[in-house]
Amino acid sequence: EVSLVGPAAIATKVQFYKGQEGIEQMFWNQTKAKSEVLSVLSENMQSHVPKAFFERWIQRCNDNKIISKSIVDDHFIAAQKKWYGGTFSHSLTNWQGRKMPADVSAIPHRTTVYDNVTTYFSWQDGDLFGIEIYNQNIADTQRQYFGMLWQKSTKISE
Repeated sequence: EVSLVGPAAIATKVQFYKGQEGIEQMFWNQTKAKSEVLSVLSENMQSHVPKAFFERWIQRCNDNKIISKSIVDDHFIAAQKKWYGGTFSHSLTNWQGRKMPADVSAIPHRTTVYDNVTTYFSWQDGDLFGIEIYNQNIADTQRQYFGMLWQKSTKISE
C-alpha cells in the first residue's frame, strides 16, 4: 500500500461516455452538484436530449437549488430562441448567462465545472461523447479560466 501526501494525494478519476445514454448520464450527474455549475456552451442541451429528459433535468436542478452560470455564443442563443419559440428564456431558476464575443474566443464544445468535476461534451458530426475528470486541482483551474472569460463576456440582451 502506498501512502501519498501533498498534491499527489488528490484522487483523480476520468470517466468516458459515448452516445445518447452517456450524454444524458453526464447531465444527470450535474443535478447532484453541491457547488455552482459553470458552463461554456456552444449548443443548448435541449437540441440533443429528449424533451421529457430535459424537463426532468430542469425540475431536478431547480428542486436542488443549483446555481448555474453560462458563457454562450451566438449559436447557443439562436438555438434557445428556436427552442423557446422566438424569445430567449430559460427554465433554470438560478441561471445567469453572458455572451462571449466571437472575436474574443470561439466556443468549439461544451465545458462544465462543478464540485471537483470538469466535463467536456462534443456533439460534432453526430459523434456524441463526453469526458468527466474528477480532480479538485483541475476543477479549481477551470473555475479560474471561467472567471476570466466571464469578465470578457457581455450581458445577454433578452
